[in-house]
Amino acid sequence: LDANQSLVLDLTLTQETPDAYDSDKVKSSAMILRDFTPHIQGGLGTGYNYSRVEQFGSDDRFAYVFFPLQVMLDYRDDRLNPVSGYQAFARTVWNEDTMGDDPFLKTYLEGRDYHLLLQKYRLSSALRVTLGSINGADLETVPADERFYAGGGGSIRGYEYQSVGPKLVGTPIGGDKLIEFSAELRLQPGNRLGYVVFLDGGSVYNELSVGSITDSLRYGAGIGLRWFTTIGPLRADLAYPLNPDESQKEQLQFYISLGQAF
Repeated sequence: LDANQSLVLDLTLTQETPDAYDSDKVKSSAMILRDFTPHIQGGLGTGYNYSRVEQFGSDDRFAYVFFPLQVMLDYRDDRLNPVSGYQAFARTVWNEDTMGDDPFLKTYLEGRDYHLLLQKYRLSSALRVTLGSINGADLETVPADERFYAGGGGSIRGYEYQSVGPKLVGTPIGGDKLIEFSAELRLQPGNRLGYVVFLDGGSVYNELSVGSITDSLRYGAGIGLRWFTTIGPLRADLAYPLNPDESQKEQLQFYISLGQAF
């Protein structure tokens, strides 16, 4: 209905089998996205989510009608390889269970900041802070695949996928609160190769968590290599967990992906 407005229709079928749970899901949604300015975008919509989730031997079915609302501010100089500017993203989703369980509100906030420190060698800093919260329902009534988890290449590097946070008999159970932060120093002296040193941190919490927030934080550090292509940087990171718990099996984690970590 407007040149600055888009209707986005989405249908996904997923099967997940991480250590935390097994999940089969069908999800559909319709969202209207509007560009208010070249740097500010907002969106709202509705959708339906049906899933079968198994955790600790319990096989449950969930059916939710959900209503997402999101806002994004993007003032980065480059979306694939930013060296200056900032980005802020907020998304909140109201989930109404059609099977009678308690509804819940899931909110996700993320901010990113970039600064060019030395033009000659394209030396820059990158910072990221992420917060998440689930409200309105007890954790055990929230589907395991909708809870927050931390750890892995797109989260806290140095730790196994979804391994940071509360566990039961060594298995991650997820949480209703999330905090993550990352800092990178990026060097790109040439057109093809770049180098990165980074520090990640964060954790997941729920009402069963024991101890203070600072005691539960996990940190990982490492180095990375970037190969810049026409479709974005190809990244390879080697990370080490600085304060793992006893469940961490491997001391070094290797990640490879397309695009900067954030």
